[in-house]
Amino acid sequence: MGFDEGRSPCEEEAGRCRIKVALYLPLGKKRSPWRGIGGAEHRLCSIFSGMDEEAYDVKIVIRGYNPEEEMRGYLEKYVSHWSMVEYVSSHYALMRYLVKEHFDVVCYDDCMMLTKDGILAACLARSKRLLMLVTVPYANWSFKKRWHALPMLLNVLPSNWLDTLYPNTKAILERRFPKKPVSVTPCSLPMMSGYLARSEKQNMILFSGRLVPEKNPILFAEAVIRIRYSLRECGYRALICGVGEQSEAIERMIEETQCSDVLQLGGYKRMEEVTPRAKVFCSLQTKENYPSQSLLEAIASGCYCIATNVGSTDAIVKPRFGHLIGLDSQELSEALLACIRFQASQWEDIEASAREFASENFSLEKASFHYQSIIDKLVMS
Repeated sequence: MGFDEGRSPCEEEAGRCRIKVALYLPLGKKRSPWRGIGGAEHRLCSIFSGMDEEAYDVKIVIRGYNPEEEMRGYLEKYVSHWSMVEYVSSHYALMRYLVKEHFDVVCYDDCMMLTKDGILAACLARSKRLLMLVTVPYANWSFKKRWHALPMLLNVLPSNWLDTLYPNTKAILERRFPKKPVSVTPCSLPMMSGYLARSEKQNMILFSGRLVPEKNPILFAEAVIRIRYSLRECGYRALICGVGEQSEAIERMIEETQCSDVLQLGGYKRMEEVTPRAKVFCSLQTKENYPSQSLLEAIASGCYCIATNVGSTDAIVKPRFGHLIGLDSQELSEALLACIRFQASQWEDIEASAREFASENFSLEKASFHYQSIIDKLVMS
């Protein structure tokens, strides 16, 4: 099901101009930048700004309500140059810009409600449309409430191409939308070189992410508290970085067990300054750890990674530098006890293996080429 497309300017000129591409990122209501901008925004900005400038004229179009300078300070390092960013502050300004510029291809993520203005404007401009599914439930077509499927369906139907971040959801989308091309985004890590650089490791076990039930920070806290005496004996501490609804519950757990020396809440931090110093990283999501940016950063930093064995996690956590567990605090405690007793030579092998795997598998160039290939096909179709 689609719309009458017409011909793009680049089709008519048979390759004599660059393909005009818009990456649309709606940030919603005014909020703290770290709540409005996350791993998906970092990754997509880095990928699209890394496209071949001779062949593609890329604009990153951001609709947000925070001052532009505030967002610039947080996003600028993920784009080649800020001049490729168009920042608008209203639905009207966004739609006017997309229609006026008449992009060959407009790309947008799976925000259920926020992207609808961009999709409508792309249809009015007769631009080709690429929907990038970056949220596990939406890619799985699994919703908390049944009626949520309708607004997402209204995003899918006008889209000419579906691209999913999760390999195990490709077949699901193909069965549900047999007339839509479906592809899988290669795993990628922005600013990987900073994590690959060797840092002095500390006896630190790290948990990083929003402190919400689906990421299971309380399970992490329970596991650490259970082995707190062994952690003290071996000179280890555990650090939880992030903010969220479960912060207060974890604070109470730390206070009640008097273990603030081995378990600490670090709040929001710049993880590029923390992750490279950790020896162990835990990713404990309920449904999917692939390809969590925090987990990719930990692998590139040479951490030993303990992760829940869900979804496609086994594609990036390998036995030579990690361990997969069930969603169980006792199992996590046992895995932590085992790794804090590793010998120095084991840690050297783990760090080297993890960095090598990241270098070979998480490059932005692969992801940029992937989207360039899709855009070429859309323009020529």
